[in-house]
Amino acid sequence: MGFMDKLKGLFKPAETNLTRDSSEFDNELSAIPRVSINYNHRFLKTNFVKEMPKVSFSRPRKNTKYSGYGNFVVIDTETTGIHISNEIIEISAIKYEAFKPVSAFTTLIRPKNEIPPEVSQITNITNDMVKDSPSIFQVMPAFIEYVGENDIVGHNLLFDLEYVYKYGFKFQEQKRRCFDTLDMSRSVIKNTKDHKLTTMCDYYGIIRNDAHRSLSDCFATAKLYINLLDGYSLQK
Repeated sequence: MGFMDKLKGLFKPAETNLTRDSSEFDNELSAIPRVSINYNHRFLKTNFVKEMPKVSFSRPRKNTKYSGYGNFVVIDTETTGIHISNEIIEISAIKYEAFKPVSAFTTLIRPKNEIPPEVSQITNITNDMVKDSPSIFQVMPAFIEYVGENDIVGHNLLFDLEYVYKYGFKFQEQKRRCFDTLDMSRSVIKNTKDHKLTTMCDYYGIIRNDAHRSLSDCFATAKLYINLLDGYSLQK
């Protein structure tokens, strides 16, 4: 999810579901098996984001089979700011097969610089929490392997793709589709004040407490994606 949306939410609190029961969401998320992450200890080359090829986001095509959209990996990052020079402090992904979550990848990341207080206020990720965490260079090879050649789903996905590209994931080298639920929601839903993830969760009754943490955002985005598919004329 894009950091700008999160930053805006800091100064004008979005409508949330904090007063409602999130236990179903929490229980479903906690039941997804976590994969073990093998840390990399070799040099990892970074990429210049300005050299990243333009991303063309996919949308479900009319009269295509619904089942053709059920295998994907949803990704999300939490970062220290909105500029690509900032750092990742948490990265997560959830793998789906036939619309069912089969595993989850998640870890905090230790940045080189301290996390700004305003970022900790949004994400609830503090410097103390990440001090013993791996670096992004230790984690990224395992993340790349986990995503594999699967289709990628995310909310404001370009934001996350630029960060993972920066740290070595040339995701366009594999033939895959990239679905941005922000783009999809704008094409399907016309009667909301905006299309931020929190707003879309409220719209579809996706009740959760842990917004702006990457694993929770992944799971919420996957639920949003599946709901949005009903807005397209797909063969079931």
